[in-house]
Amino acid sequence: MRLLVAVAIDGDGFIVASRLTGSTSDDAATGTEIVIGLGAIIERFTADGGYDSRALYEAVSAVGSPDLKVVLPSQSTAVVDAWAEGAWRQRDEALEQSQR
Repeated sequence: MRLLVAVAIDGDGFIVASRLTGSTSDDAATGTEIVIGLGAIIERFTADGGYDSRALYEAVSAVGSPDLKVVLPSQSTAVVDAWAEGAWRQRDEALEQSQR
């Protein structure tokens, strides 16, 4: 069984949270757990496309600063949500640009 590590790193490069998971675990669910457990304001969130989920965006938005920047590639099957707001809107803007 292959193990994976998901980490949260602060602005100074220090690990502030981590989870060890199996290779079949859901990255987005793991990321959501980490974000909820941080107890800190997030200014920037960066991850790979495995973390692309509405639940994760909502968790990040809930603890995000007013200038929150989310850098997260969308899944290949992603579609634009015309009603998107907040960080989810950032996702849609990036998705629209990539479709051009």
